[in-house]
Amino acid sequence: MPTSRDSRFETLARQFDIDCSQPLHAVNNYQLAVLHGSTLHVSGQLPRNAQGVAVCGSAGGTATLEAAQHAARICAVRALAVMRQTLGSLEAVERLLAMTVYVHSAPDFTQQSEVADAASSLLHDFFGSACAACFPFRHLCMHPQEPAAFMDENTKRTANCVTMPASITQTRTP
Repeated sequence: MPTSRDSRFETLARQFDIDCSQPLHAVNNYQLAVLHGSTLHVSGQLPRNAQGVAVCGSAGGTATLEAAQHAARICAVRALAVMRQTLGSLEAVERLLAMTVYVHSAPDFTQQSEVADAASSLLHDFFGSACAACFPFRHLCMHPQEPAAFMDENTKRTANCVTMPASITQTRTP
């Protein structure tokens, strides 16, 4: 059984069909991560795997609770990929400080915390006690005539059920 974080990450990446053989790249004019002092700020992650966007639609609408939870887990694994790519190893992560999960929800969907819990449970299982952080979530409900989409601060539309911006980690100083 793999014991190092990097080995465990590779197993997770394969499990969620995330290709880490090539570096992840930002799609637009932003950085995947910013290291400020000993704190790493990771940009928002969408539920993309090697096939593309894995889950589309709104939780409780066109996407089931289970599909939304799967999307949240993919986002968490992608955040791990960005951490490893930026820091060189997940062994450099001292502690997760915060994570925000945005859930695109149908108007009557009330299980956003269960979607967010899927990501936080995966990260807690991965990091153990280094994952004692506050993980808030945000509920996004759009007008019923809008396409199933998450709208970020820049009003750029993407067809995703869950995104996870602002994963923040504290790194070990060399």
